[in-house]
Parts: sequence; C-alpha cells; structure tokens
Amino acid sequence: MNVDFDYQYQYQHTSTIAMGSKDKSFILAHCSEIEQDNQVHCFFHGSIINSFVASKCLSTLGKTVRSHFAISPDQRVNMRDPIVSVGNGQLHFEAFSSCNSVYARIDVLQTGIDGEFIQAGCTNVDFNDVTIRAFNTVGRTDN
Repeated sequence: MNVDFDYQYQYQHTSTIAMGSKDKSFILAHCSEIEQDNQVHCFFHGSIINSFVASKCLSTLGKTVRSHFAISPDQRVNMRDPIVSVGNGQLHFEAFSSCNSVYARIDVLQTGIDGEFIQAGCTNVDFNDVTIRAFNTVGRTDN
C-alpha cells in the first residue's frame, strides 16, 4: 500500500524580521489544521531572554526540517516548517527532518521568556530562507 500525504501549508503572510539598532523582531507566520487557530494573529508576544542561544537553536531547527538522511529518494516527504506549541508558561519548538529520521526540539521555559501568552495552541510556523539567515545574524548582545 503506497499512500501519499501531501499537506499544503497556506500561511496568511510570510514570516518577517524587523531590524532595530540592537534588536530584531521575528514575526513568525503560522498555519494550523485547526481553522480556529488560524484566526488568531499570534500565540505569544514577547522576547526570549537569551536570544543569541535561541537564534542558533532555531536556525538549527530550520536546517533540520530541510535535511534528508534516508537512503531512498522515494521516501522523501517535503516538510519544510517546524511546529511551535505555546502554553503552560513555555514555548516548545519541534521539527522532523524531511525523511522523518531525525527529531529536534527546543524548549524555552518560563524563566527564559519575557512576554505575554495570548493563546495556548500548536501550529506550524513559516521558517523561510530569509528567516533562517536572520536567525544567524543575532549577536550575543541583541535583544
């Protein structure tokens, strides 16, 4: 039995980065299979306290979903974006490689966050090439 699973993400906008003199604001577009969640503008508004470490982790997460470690090209699944779960006082980012053989996860606990939880939920987020490159530009003193 050969079954193709092909889900098309339909983001309402592209993830963007607003650059300041000492800070960068990442506005991550999201897409969920739950229509009610797609109507919410954002799940969390705030900042991660150690933005340098977080940006390096998020860049690695973005690279993970674009990686393929399986031998057979017939097994490829085009999954390009990670999932973020928001709630319970933490941010939880997770991703599988496109072949589903590697799993990566980043947990940002309440002590590492300065912000407001708008709504609890779980959704895909748009990690486009520009976003991943921008994660790599966050310095140790950036907010």
